[in-house]
Amino acid sequence: MNLLDMLGQTMMSQSSVNALAEQTGEKPSQIQNLIGAALPILLQAMTSNASSKDGASSLAEALTQHKETGAVEKQIAKSDQADGEKILGHILGGNQEQVMGALSKKSGISTGSVIKILALLAPIILSSLREATNHASSNATANANGGFDLSDGLDLGDVFSLFGGAAKPQQQSGGFGLDLLGSLLGGNSKPQQSGFDGSDLISALLSVMK
Repeated sequence: MNLLDMLGQTMMSQSSVNALAEQTGEKPSQIQNLIGAALPILLQAMTSNASSKDGASSLAEALTQHKETGAVEKQIAKSDQADGEKILGHILGGNQEQVMGALSKKSGISTGSVIKILALLAPIILSSLREATNHASSNATANANGGFDLSDGLDLGDVFSLFGGAAKPQQQSGGFGLDLLGSLLGGNSKPQQSGFDGSDLISALLSVMK
């Protein structure tokens, strides 16, 4: 299971969606559609931000400030919306208004609720990314020492080729994955992921943790 699928499964679970519905009054089915469309865009934007060493270091530092664990629905109940809005602003930059408008149109949820839902999820995304990165780092170290293989169902593909001297993650065209946003605006039922699975994001973070 790659990073994108892992986050999708946890954040689109019925319990997680119900927790968001309680806080926003939006329909669970629409919330699921929103999360499914938003996650690849957010992760690819983060990958673009982390494509430079400074960007990766900045993101790695942000991960140290988000260590929440436990059931996602319980994290949602305690999530800091103001913190989440700052995270979204940092991830999306000047594209935030366009992205939120497109996601609102795609999901049928008001822009205000889109922002609230994603702001509640943003700190949890960072916590989950921190956990995945630590997991990847631990397994890479163990493999380098002749230890165990990747476990717990988290398949990060060729992430660990980084330790063998593979090239750094490529810069996303258009700045932050506008291919996904364009697909979203084009009305497709699901954004085209173009092979994106989040492994480049993990790879960029591992590169500054070495």
